[in-house]
Amino acid sequence: MWSVCAMRISARLRMVSSHGKRYKVKKNVSGSANTILIAPEARFDNFSIKVTGNANKILIGRSVLAKGEITVLGNSCLIVIGDACRLSNISLFATGAGAKISIGDKTTVEKASCATYEGKQIEIGADCMLGVGIVMCTSDIHSILDEKDKRINPAKDIVIGDHVWIGRFAQILKGARIGSGSIVGTCAVVTKPFDEKSCVIAGCPAKEIQENVHWVRELV
Repeated sequence: MWSVCAMRISARLRMVSSHGKRYKVKKNVSGSANTILIAPEARFDNFSIKVTGNANKILIGRSVLAKGEITVLGNSCLIVIGDACRLSNISLFATGAGAKISIGDKTTVEKASCATYEGKQIEIGADCMLGVGIVMCTSDIHSILDEKDKRINPAKDIVIGDHVWIGRFAQILKGARIGSGSIVGTCAVVTKPFDEKSCVIAGCPAKEIQENVHWVRELV
């Protein structure tokens, strides 16, 4: 899926030589064979990209409006932001070989921090709506060991379906999966898969509290 997504986005982009003024992007890139592709229609406000490593790729689609930062520390990482996304305050952090973060077309973010460690992935679908104070993280960052010193808290992927509404200050942690069309309540802590579509998830830890719902951005 990742290769298809990357090919689809990159086919719609052309390489641009932005030097921080045209697109208001501050770039700090070290390493070799790194690629940053930004659609000409994308616009940024106080946006920075820092890459340390080799063979990393960042793809930003058409008509994106974004404020925030992208940080990549590793090799062969992939960051994809789809067309027409509105990202008011976004922090994307990827570390570890092959780490990946993707945000689907027309997704909006008020303020969110998305961090993938140990080469894992965060996938956010199309037309999602994220409120303020959202945190996503694929790792506990520190190790928990059993009596034989074997680690028992491995990093895990996070997958968010299409058209998912995530309420303010929700935390989406390692191993979380949220089905398309669902709603995540304010301050929810999601720690496991919820594969059913069109449900409401809330609480700490989160649980399903309602099913067969749908939502729209307009207040009707």
